[in-house]
Amino acid sequence: MYKYIIYSSYSAGFEFACKIRKKREILILSPCNSPFKQLYKHKFKDKLYLFSDIKDPTLWGTINAFQPDFIVSCVFSEKIPNEHIQQAKILAVNIHPSALPEIRTGDSSFWNILLESETYTVTMHKLTEHWDSGDIIFSDKRKLQSYATKSSMIDDFRYYMRDNADRFQAALESKNRKIIFQTNGKYYPKPKTKHFYLNLDESAIFIDRLIRACNDEISVIVRFKEYQVILLESIALPKTSTKPPGFIEIIDNKLILNTVDYKLQINVLHVESYGYISADRFISIFDTSMSPVSPRFEPNLPNNISIKKIYKLYQDHFSLKENLREYSRNCVNAKLN
Repeated sequence: MYKYIIYSSYSAGFEFACKIRKKREILILSPCNSPFKQLYKHKFKDKLYLFSDIKDPTLWGTINAFQPDFIVSCVFSEKIPNEHIQQAKILAVNIHPSALPEIRTGDSSFWNILLESETYTVTMHKLTEHWDSGDIIFSDKRKLQSYATKSSMIDDFRYYMRDNADRFQAALESKNRKIIFQTNGKYYPKPKTKHFYLNLDESAIFIDRLIRACNDEISVIVRFKEYQVILLESIALPKTSTKPPGFIEIIDNKLILNTVDYKLQINVLHVESYGYISADRFISIFDTSMSPVSPRFEPNLPNNISIKKIYKLYQDHFSLKENLREYSRNCVNAKLN
């Protein structure tokens, strides 16, 4: 019977382990701070090893004693040391929910929501000490849900791994694996900030996708009067902005933000001192329609380096400096048609 070590921080790896544990001997390695450890702990009992430091000698001893045939990393939040990888008797792989080599990243759900339109790609590649650089063994396209968020994509990938575990297992254990050499790609860094402060010189579709890509983990922030405002839910509209970026309007009792290209409908916000509120509640509280001067959202900080870097990567991904307006129009029309 083959022996598997599975590294995972999120539910997809646990679901993969659930499906193969009856046929294979498994050991799951997961960080102590994994948000899913309590959900799966009762299922695996002594087959789940929680650790606080991946370089802990005790962890290394556990791996060495288990003597795995295969090592599988599936949505794992840390870089696996080379001495761990070398313990796999047959093969060590990473299952990565984004297209390689086009999108190499430590946060695939963030970048998939930001960069992809209709599908995302699940890739299984050889595990190396360098991020997402090993040769590809298996890949499969998956439909990206309309208006997907970071959380909904993580959940979708969980179900995908549950339903397709046998396919990955078969590809791993096959005697005739088809290896695809991975060419040079681009690396998209895992966001290190917990706050993106909009400069309000970004396109509507970018802001909409950024809000969905951040979800609950990172805040997308603007300022309204003396209040800090977190944008939580929006939709890019196929309507050209008629006012300067940042200016807001009330149209048909909807809160509309003007951007550099198209209008953005804001649905849910978190306002300092008021908490989580709907757009209707925001309009009621601040009575923006009665203001003698057009109200506006403003940048919270004068120089937000983090979002400038993210926006530049977004633009470069599509080679869109001159075509960004066309791309945004196609995106918002596709969502509404």
